[in-house]
Amino acid sequence: MKHKRKAAVKICGIQRMETLPVLLQEQPEYVGFVFAPSKRQVSPEAVAAMGRELPPSIIKVGVFMNEEENTLRKLAEKGNLDILQLHGQESPDLCHRLRREGYKVWKAFPLSTKDDLMKLSVYQVDGYLVDTAGVAGAGGTGTVFPWHWLADDPFIRTGSGPLILAGGLTPGNIHQALQQVSPAVVDVSSGVETNGVKDPLLITNFIKKVREYHVE
Repeated sequence: MKHKRKAAVKICGIQRMETLPVLLQEQPEYVGFVFAPSKRQVSPEAVAAMGRELPPSIIKVGVFMNEEENTLRKLAEKGNLDILQLHGQESPDLCHRLRREGYKVWKAFPLSTKDDLMKLSVYQVDGYLVDTAGVAGAGGTGTVFPWHWLADDPFIRTGSGPLILAGGLTPGNIHQALQQVSPAVVDVSSGVETNGVKDPLLITNFIKKVREYHVE
C-alpha cells in the first residue's frame, strides 16, 4: 500500500487584513501571497504588514512568475518570506542558486497532459506543486486535472520530493483528493472564496475537512 501522510494546508492568494483572524484561529501550515501579475497580486509592503500579524508557525510563501532574479531576492527580503514558489519558466539552475543561498524553493508544474510530469525530475527543489494548466500554460485556473495521472508516475511514486496538490480543490472534493493523491500539502485559493474574496467559513470548513481526514 502506498504510504500516506497527514496533509498540511496552504491557503493561497491572501490579500486582506480581514482574512487574518480566521488564519490565526485555524492555523494553516502555510499561507500564500501572490507577487505575480494576477487579480490576487499584493504589494510587498502589504505582505510585510500582514506577515507581522502571523505567528512563525504559519509559513509565508511568495508566489512569483518569471521574476528577474535580483528582484526576486529583494521581494523575498521585503516580504519576509519563508518559501519562494515559482510558477514560470524558471530554470533548474536558478532554483539551485536560490537554494544554495538558503532560500526554500517550491516549483510549480502546470499540467496539460500526463507527460508534463516528466519535467519534475529535472528539478531539485523543496516542493513540487502540480496544478491544472490554463490556456496560457500557467496554473491558477481553479480547475481539477485528472488526479490518476499522479498514481503511476515513477518520480512521485518513489517520494522523491514533497508533493503539493493544487487546482480546483474545495471543501467538497478535498477528501477525494487526499484519498487519491496523498499529497504532502494541499493548496487552495479560489475554492475558499465567495465572489472572489476569501470566505472565513469556507476556509474553516476546508481546513476542518483536511484535519478530520483519516488514513488507514
